[in-house]
Amino acid sequence: MGRFLRDARALRLLNVMLLVIILALLMMDAFNVSIFPRGAVDPNRAGNIGEWFAGTATAGAVIVAATGLRRDRLRVELERERRERAAAGDVYAWVESRRLRPGRKSYVLVLVNRTPSPVFDWEASLEGESSALSHDTHGPILPGERMIELDEDHFALVPAQSPPKSALSFTTSLGTRLLRESSGILSEVTP
Repeated sequence: MGRFLRDARALRLLNVMLLVIILALLMMDAFNVSIFPRGAVDPNRAGNIGEWFAGTATAGAVIVAATGLRRDRLRVELERERRERAAAGDVYAWVESRRLRPGRKSYVLVLVNRTPSPVFDWEASLEGESSALSHDTHGPILPGERMIELDEDHFALVPAQSPPKSALSFTTSLGTRLLRESSGILSEVTP
């Protein structure tokens, strides 16, 4: 937002400077002031005051249109960044027990991505397991829900009534590293 305000101030200053220059050029003839000595400029070659005014007005209109386009692009970019920041926290992971095969329950890691873009850089650490699951072995987390079946041997000490807890760290599309703890709290990770 600071960059947008700084650009808006610079744009306002540029517009005021352009207006002052145009008014100064228009007022020169009224005060009988000339940049060139009398008779040095041929009006047939250089144009009359109306042509100069039309050219200056056209240049001003182009500048105003270009600055308006730039301002609109900045506004769209800021809105996109705001939406991405708001949606960045919509990535979750938890472990639950599911009946994937008849007569037997298994633990699965459920990954949910409610953002519009995939999460390419992620790592899920599980309570009771020494190695973490990550994008290296399981690919990106695409928008939607995904389940990864977990190896039961690693969870022999975990009671059947309480699935192991998980924590998920991931990098957003804006490059921010976030950590969603097993309690659900989302925090930014500083390198």
